Amino acid sequence: MKHKYLKGLVLAALLGLATPAISGVSAAEATSSTLAPISLGYGIVASSDAIETKVSPDTIAIKPQLVSTVMTTVDNKTVNLPAGVTVFDLKRMMTPMGMVDGTKFISAKELNAEYVKDIRDMASKKELNIKELKDFNGTIYRDWNLYQLRGEDAEGVHTAYVVDLALGPDYIKGERANLEISNALWDAADKSVANAKKSVINSRDGVQERDSMKFAKTAAIAAAYMSQVSNTGDSKDQLGHTWQVVRDLGDELTKQQEAMLAPYPAEYDANAFYAAMVKGTEAVPVMRDAASFNQFVDKHKNNLVKALVADLDKAAGELKTQAETNERAKEKLELNRSLRDGLKKIFATSDIKADYLDQMEQLNSIFGPVLYSQAREVFTFDSYEIPLGGLNLVRFDKEGPVITVLTTNDGDFNYWQKQWQRMYGLEPQVRAFDADTKNAAIPAKTSTTHMRALGHDGNIVVPRDLTVKKLSDTVIVPTLWKFLEKDTKESIARGPEFRDWVTDKLLVGDERLDSIKRYEMQKERLQYFEDYRLGEKTDVYQWQMKDSEGRKTATVFGLVLTPQTTKGYSTMLQKDLIDLQLPVLNSYWMQGDGRLENNVLGATIFSGISDYAYTSVTIKDQTPWALLPHYTHPAYMASARVFVNANGFELPYYLQGAVVLTQPNPVAYVMLTSDLERDEFAPRFVQFIQEL
Repeated sequence: MKHKYLKGLVLAALLGLATPAISGVSAAEATSSTLAPISLGYGIVASSDAIETKVSPDTIAIKPQLVSTVMTTVDNKTVNLPAGVTVFDLKRMMTPMGMVDGTKFISAKELNAEYVKDIRDMASKKELNIKELKDFNGTIYRDWNLYQLRGEDAEGVHTAYVVDLALGPDYIKGERANLEISNALWDAADKSVANAKKSVINSRDGVQERDSMKFAKTAAIAAAYMSQVSNTGDSKDQLGHTWQVVRDLGDELTKQQEAMLAPYPAEYDANAFYAAMVKGTEAVPVMRDAASFNQFVDKHKNNLVKALVADLDKAAGELKTQAETNERAKEKLELNRSLRDGLKKIFATSDIKADYLDQMEQLNSIFGPVLYSQAREVFTFDSYEIPLGGLNLVRFDKEGPVITVLTTNDGDFNYWQKQWQRMYGLEPQVRAFDADTKNAAIPAKTSTTHMRALGHDGNIVVPRDLTVKKLSDTVIVPTLWKFLEKDTKESIARGPEFRDWVTDKLLVGDERLDSIKRYEMQKERLQYFEDYRLGEKTDVYQWQMKDSEGRKTATVFGLVLTPQTTKGYSTMLQKDLIDLQLPVLNSYWMQGDGRLENNVLGATIFSGISDYAYTSVTIKDQTPWALLPHYTHPAYMASARVFVNANGFELPYYLQGAVVLTQPNPVAYVMLTSDLERDEFAPRFVQFIQEL
């Protein structure tokens, strides 16, 4: 349903686009030439301001038209941006036919109609039958905007993403209706769990529930599914612990939502809603206090994993006897154990933590009174971090609430807090973030001082302020890798398929030849698993650190350069030969004729849109490939700032690469981080390479 698309778009802006690896998105017209070149002790600094290159066969390029120094709000007010800051309109795009407005495809009017229809449909279901909501009506959504902000100063390029959402005067009515239906769904789910294997599965009746209503029903279905996996009775018996934890969480969330909505009057009034929102957030500590939020997450996360393990262990106990004589039961027992161990590790390496939350406070702005709050959080999944900072403004106009949310990398938070202050003229002055304030809940990191790395037999020392996570030590990717490798081996062992898998007829002619080709491709794939074995010949590291500015991350890719992965060229990587070829290599690397930029652009996600969008790559502040002055093994390194642009939408990266002549095979490393974080990670990358 279309309102789901809006939520997905918002989520993409807040989470997907804000990840450190792609955190820099900026305007094409904003120049970086004023930045000082990076001075690192390992090489010669040589700035190369490459020309912008449009990769398009069309000679009439569509120039960037969506970048401005003035931001237009969702209700058509204007915000003049501070010096050095520009805005890019993310909800619009350029095509050969001109500008296309995304709101025409996901209009607020349609979103509102879907919202109202969902509530009516759910209220009319026989298992709910909520009479007072069968004719629900109201204005929930008015309009929405999505922007990217780009700023630049001496430290580098700063980026942030802004969601501007205009709600209608009946938004709280909609939330209360939503809550009533959610409670009714929980009651229906309780009844379903009483006979989960039959009733819960049958409850999947095709109703298009609203996203915020779906959790209760989905939880019951999940309980039944887990019971099917175990195949040891109904879910109330076998997953009683898990269901109770899920139900307890639902009860607590319901109480929080009820407390948050309680202060609001029945009818919309701008002044009353200011006071109601403050009281509502005060009534829910997890919304305004980092310690309370973290305790809430820890409590339910720990309870859930304990319940899952207990229920799976109970199921495993009942399968053990059957597994002694039944091969199918043995397979189920192995699956049960894999689920249990995997869940324990996933929960242990995944988390949501708030470093800082604060209570909403009413300030004056260029638009009159607003409610202001801020948050700094880190999402961890399978050991990898996404650290985010957020700034929130809420104003209640006569037409309804307007909610504006800015999300950025946590390391960029301080910069955007200052710009937010200037943009909206917030008074009194927003106090600067203080990591030592009593409301901050920032646990000290346990630094990794030793680690195993590709190209080195033992452990190496890494900077003490870094925490290093390896892809080969995570849960999901290595598990998938092993599964795919095992499946490929089994398929190869069976040989080529000479019969049609549907009709069982013998394959002849081209079909037989195609089957043989697929078999040969499987053998090549199996060789790929060997040549690029994760943890032995390839790996991906996330470097995590926290300083006074916030949490920061960099991604480091490693590859052992074997004769197989380099088609024999790795044998030529000898110090004397490389030293001889460095001038030729650097003549290409440092050139300004655009060939390197074109190659970089061709490797990006923007390469496919260059026929109808203005695309460019600018490479700045390159350092030539040079031998590190101090090393364990000879190591050559270079770096560059890379700005990839499409119609003003820009990804600013910092790249630092190294080739280390370890034995018996050299190893290559590439570090990728945001342009802003380069000064923190560049010297640490040098130290890392020197240890190899």
